[in-house]
Amino acid sequence: MAVSFWGIRHHGPGSARNVVEALDKLCPDMILLEGPPEAVDVFNYVKSLQMEPPVALLAYESNNPKNAVFYPFAEFSPEWQVMLFALKNNVELRFFDLPLVNLMAYKTGELDVCVDGSKREVVDPFDFFAKVDNLPDGETWWNTKIEQRKDNFGIFEAVDMAVSELRSQLEINTLRRDKLREAAMRCNIRESLKNGYNNVAVVCGAWHIPALKCYQNITAAYDKNLLKKLPKIKISCTWIPWTYNRLSLASGYGAGIVSPGWYSHLWHYPFDDGSVWVSRIAALLREKNIDVSPAHVVDTVLLANSLAGLRGLVRPSLNEFSEAVTSVIGGGENILMKIIEKELIVGERIGTVPDNVPKVALLCDIEQTAKKLRVPFSSEPKDYNLDLRNPLHLGRSIFFRRLRIMDIDWAMEKDVSGCGTFKELWHTIHQPENIVKIIENATWGNTLLEATENIAVFKIQKLCEITDVSRLLKQVIPADLPLVAEKLTKKLDSLSASTSDIVEMMKVIPDLSEIVKYGDVRKLDFSHVKQVLSLVLARIMSGGINACCNINDEVAGKMLNLFSSADFAVSALNYSELGDMWLGFLKQVYRGINVHQLLAGFSARLLYNKGIVDAHEIETEIFFHGSQANDAVQKAFWFEGFLQRSSAVLLIDNCFWNIINSWLKSLDNKQFMDLLPILRRTFSQYSPAERRRLGQKAKEYNLQIEENDDDIANVDAEDALKVLPLIERLLG
Repeated sequence: MAVSFWGIRHHGPGSARNVVEALDKLCPDMILLEGPPEAVDVFNYVKSLQMEPPVALLAYESNNPKNAVFYPFAEFSPEWQVMLFALKNNVELRFFDLPLVNLMAYKTGELDVCVDGSKREVVDPFDFFAKVDNLPDGETWWNTKIEQRKDNFGIFEAVDMAVSELRSQLEINTLRRDKLREAAMRCNIRESLKNGYNNVAVVCGAWHIPALKCYQNITAAYDKNLLKKLPKIKISCTWIPWTYNRLSLASGYGAGIVSPGWYSHLWHYPFDDGSVWVSRIAALLREKNIDVSPAHVVDTVLLANSLAGLRGLVRPSLNEFSEAVTSVIGGGENILMKIIEKELIVGERIGTVPDNVPKVALLCDIEQTAKKLRVPFSSEPKDYNLDLRNPLHLGRSIFFRRLRIMDIDWAMEKDVSGCGTFKELWHTIHQPENIVKIIENATWGNTLLEATENIAVFKIQKLCEITDVSRLLKQVIPADLPLVAEKLTKKLDSLSASTSDIVEMMKVIPDLSEIVKYGDVRKLDFSHVKQVLSLVLARIMSGGINACCNINDEVAGKMLNLFSSADFAVSALNYSELGDMWLGFLKQVYRGINVHQLLAGFSARLLYNKGIVDAHEIETEIFFHGSQANDAVQKAFWFEGFLQRSSAVLLIDNCFWNIINSWLKSLDNKQFMDLLPILRRTFSQYSPAERRRLGQKAKEYNLQIEENDDDIANVDAEDALKVLPLIERLLG
């Protein structure tokens, strides 16, 4: 009976090629592969024609899917190639790591302590070798010394010797996790020999080989004692698609790489001197309309190989190629490497798994719905411009919104300006973690509709603020969940009737207005929501004035924002009944005693905009509040509120412009200097473009006056120029 050991580096293309060649010569009757034993139930799916890496083995606690772990595989992963070898040659394969039923029963970080009880930072042990060879890190060392070697004779023996020496120096710092895993691995080796296998091949991470080769020197009783009375939970396993850009994610065995696209190239073109790689770069850049000639390709390959020779490397690594591309094609600038890194070095590939892989019913329903709506799960970002009058687009919108209610952020809604109420823009990018979230939500129902309804109903039970109810209702209605919407409107009705918080009622106006408007454009009956909105406005009109009186400046600033949002929302509805109630409230604030002047000034401006207060009355108000008899602070707040967000009115309404202009002209120098800080603060809130347009209008306005003024010849030009610094200070 013989046991052979093959130490590999996870996701190493050279390791994958070497171990397959070794197994082909060895012809083992049993392969022990590093991986969770629970994977045996889904192992046979690897040979399916629909299984295309990158994929990941997903293991999760059956009763708590949040406790999950991924084991990702690419086509160049040694473990993946070993599985294919076993299936192709009918060799029995067993995953011989510590069972996940035990490993995942521990709390996060509980096993990441050393055997002596101390804690240490987890680092790549091959960083020590990299330091000796003057290389930047352990991954670079392994790539140059192991993965990209031309002569691989005795490579496994050399790695074994190097790791054995390294472990002898670091043994005191071995993590408890590794101690338990290696004990389980040794137990599996002994069990295989006991069951009569004569030629056992052990394939695992090179770091573990020294600890496993001594399976005869460490007693079985010692290992069994380590594994005695370990905690246990119930585990479920399945395969899920993975992506190249997620291969850097730490998996069950802590592996990760930064350049999966480059590793894929090494797997397919092991003897490429750079001609193929740089040609692929050139083709990519030409697609981006960047001129790259054949001479660029030749010079880049030559430079990369020259750099490798100068550095004592057998062949160029990714670093040499990247430096050569930057120098030759990029002209010394590394901006092109951003494109190359995303699309070639990392890559945007996503794998596929067979349809018959074990899945929860909810995941099956979501996948079928996505397929029907032609919105594939893709790691490549994609935008969907939806026209909701199109049934397919409407279905996509409902699908995306239901996922959002489940807190699955595969699709995110973006703002659309000037496209009408039937337009939506969604940005999608799939992350494998979304599948875990779907599995977590599987307890709520077997279909997306059922699960979303149940989740929303559960959320309703915990809501006690009217704003929270309206916010959820705003999500539920476009997700086409009428039963949930009915429950929410009843809850909204109840809370609106019982609440006395005017601020909370003002916060809810925009959401309620949008819901009512949404029902109008889609011919839906939301009359009950309209009644709730009417009740809210009636409550505000009857008692809202109290919330505006005797308040501090900070509260007044927040109230002004609520005024602005509510005014826009009610005006957009264009319902006279609701509009009249809102106008009644604004009139109370405009004339109210002890109302904070910031709100009084803002209300005055809104009433002028709506034609309720005429130009003569507003001019009287301006001169009254600007008089020297008034308190300077109160004066400042009134004008700040009055001129708040008024740039458009000043630019369009010449009557309003003349009122402000006449008032400014009437001020003497002292009055103007007193008010200047107030005006500066207000005008500073306008955008630079708005301030430029106001300055241009002032210039044109003065020129027009000069043309129409018969006494212009009597004006002193030097005196006229003195006003320009004041205008500049006013507009900032």
